[in-house]
Amino acid sequence: MVEVVVAMMVLTGTLLGMAGVATLANRQMVAAELMMDRDAVLQMTIEYLRALPYDSVRDGSDVLGGYQMAWTVTPEGPRSKGLIVVTTGPGLEVRPPSETSGIFPDVTDTVSHRILHP
Repeated sequence: MVEVVVAMMVLTGTLLGMAGVATLANRQMVAAELMMDRDAVLQMTIEYLRALPYDSVRDGSDVLGGYQMAWTVTPEGPRSKGLIVVTTGPGLEVRPPSETSGIFPDVTDTVSHRILHP
């Protein structure tokens, strides 16, 4: 009888541990999917701007896949333009220890890129 109770306690502890790991793994998968979506939208935006004729690259904005994309173009010289792309939408945000980090609906990221004249 004692062996059965001990076995049940061990099994219960193992199952609770597995449930915690499954919850953490699910949260990590959701965060990874959001990061991949954000990166894909950012990459599409940069590739779109790079594909335009050099003189046609100007400030603008667009909505792609639920993300608000805005970009600013500044001349850096006769043969290059600076590009700043701001992505706003769902994503993972790491906050200071006193606040809660997690997935939020309006996370903003900024990326700099340079477009060279061919």
